[in-house]
Amino acid sequence: MKSGKKSRLQKIPKEIREELDRTQVGVIAGISGHPMSGLWELHFADGSSAHIESGFGVRTLAQAFGATEGAGDLQEKIKGKKIAYVVDEYGIFTVFTPYGEFIDSLKAQGYYDYWKSLGKG
Repeated sequence: MKSGKKSRLQKIPKEIREELDRTQVGVIAGISGHPMSGLWELHFADGSSAHIESGFGVRTLAQAFGATEGAGDLQEKIKGKKIAYVVDEYGIFTVFTPYGEFIDSLKAQGYYDYWKSLGKG
């Protein structure tokens, strides 16, 4: 690594580096669950999954991709969408961002080179 690039990466706050290290990328294959249970599972194209433990999380996901709550179009609207997301130690979905917005944000904040160095995207 060139010394100039290394010094730029070292200037990234530790908390940001740790959050980016935990961030995963996936293409949504679908979602399963029942509205009354409050427990949902988001499925990814690579076979992995993440649990969503509240209706709020599902509504947030729906709104990000233009699904209408209660209209039954959630599967259709989210399938094939690429997201950056974080799960906690129990596999619970804690935060997500549509991938294009995530990359734009990293570039705007000067963290994109670090993200590329992780080889995740």
